[in-house]
Amino acid sequence: MGWGRALLLAVLLPPGCTTQLDEEAAPFRDLSAPIASQVDVTASDLSGAWGVVAGAGGVTVGTRLAFLPGPNEALALQRDGISPTALIAQGNGRWRLERPVAGLPAGAFWVLWMDADARTAAVGRPDGAFGWIMERPGKGGADRRAAARDILTWFGYDPTRLEEVVE
Repeated sequence: MGWGRALLLAVLLPPGCTTQLDEEAAPFRDLSAPIASQVDVTASDLSGAWGVVAGAGGVTVGTRLAFLPGPNEALALQRDGISPTALIAQGNGRWRLERPVAGLPAGAFWVLWMDADARTAAVGRPDGAFGWIMERPGKGGADRRAAARDILTWFGYDPTRLEEVVE
């Protein structure tokens, strides 16, 4: 799918649904901002090892993630070696975390942006419960990290709340 068509689909997708969070857990995102997932991201694109280089909402820098492919675009998410939890495919760069895992709440799991070579990605939840930037081990790039940060900001995430790797 070409970038023009992917962008058009992303713009035409309905905005993310919002849910009420505990008052103690202030959203990491302005819920009035528009949001979309990257429609061409597949389970295959996410499969493998990742490291969190910036994050907020229960995901800390240095967290190791592994995505294991399953049937029908489903994934299993393993965080820091803890038993995997199922991510059920919802389509268009969206999955749903079946149950909480190591500090991440159950619910929406969206890939907001991924570079063309699947080395860097911005991940978030429409209700603002979490968001992070992840990179493939040894494949980091300041330019892609800056692009991911810009995407998070554009979708209403507060960049001042990101804990980041200091290089």
